[in-house]
Amino acid sequence: MEILGLMHRVKPVFAVESDRATRDLCHHLWHHEHLWEDCTSLDFLDWRHPSLDFFMSGPPCQPFSRQGLGLALEDERCAPLLSTLVWIVENQPVCWLLENVAGLVDHHPELFQFILHTLRKNAHGQEAYDVSWRVLDNLTHGGAPNSRIRVFIAGIRLDRRRAPVTWPCEVAPRPLTDFLEDTVPARRPETLTGVCARKRQQAYSKIREQGGNPRVDHYVINIGSITGHFQLGRVPCITKAAGSGKRFYLSWLERRLTVREMLLLQGQDPDRVCNFGLSDHKIGQVVGNGVPAVLLSRIIRALFVASGLL
Repeated sequence: MEILGLMHRVKPVFAVESDRATRDLCHHLWHHEHLWEDCTSLDFLDWRHPSLDFFMSGPPCQPFSRQGLGLALEDERCAPLLSTLVWIVENQPVCWLLENVAGLVDHHPELFQFILHTLRKNAHGQEAYDVSWRVLDNLTHGGAPNSRIRVFIAGIRLDRRRAPVTWPCEVAPRPLTDFLEDTVPARRPETLTGVCARKRQQAYSKIREQGGNPRVDHYVINIGSITGHFQLGRVPCITKAAGSGKRFYLSWLERRLTVREMLLLQGQDPDRVCNFGLSDHKIGQVVGNGVPAVLLSRIIRALFVASGLL
């Protein structure tokens, strides 16, 4: 909302977050009127608000992730998604936005179609929402050199719909150096040991085989991955594990990507987040679970325009 310049018009009504530290951070940043820790609880599901304009949710992605077991409805972590569907159907906000991994679309098409069908209805089974969706990447649609591919599902209540949602078009990503706080190579290169050192060396060898120079070219190496995966000029998807473990190594600077720089890639103000007092490990987890703010702001603007809120 800050990016959109709407903070003076926004009243944060509630939030739901199971992790205590993240919940405290959210409340510190937004000052919600109500906070819950479990969206599957009757306390939350029975709560009603008569005039909500916008609702957003990013339920746990593990049941649908390509990196997981893909159990979908058989995974107990799918419960928050189902509770979110119930909440939207019962409360009928003006517009809403859901975010999850693209594996929900690719590997669980029947469940995905069930979600779309459910979200179009109200509690009486009547058509209530115009629903559309897109798979977007922060790299190509958010303007940041950081790939994060997610599916976004948007709904506008039919009585408030003014136009179809105009989903964000592709934009060129900014240079990675725009997001780094220190672009001067370290006088004393960061010392890596054990597995991390081996992964860096494996990546260096592959880079040189491909004609690159890791001491000069801007390679980002995932020193926590099995293969020492690397990309040129961009940061791979920052997951919860990768963010908390600070797994990304900047070859030409001979150091890791910092949590402050991860926050910048996500479109967040590092000072506001880091000054709250959380450890780098916890902030990295928050980043890994977050939605890139610039991409999100582009989607929300389109949603608000289509629903007459802007």
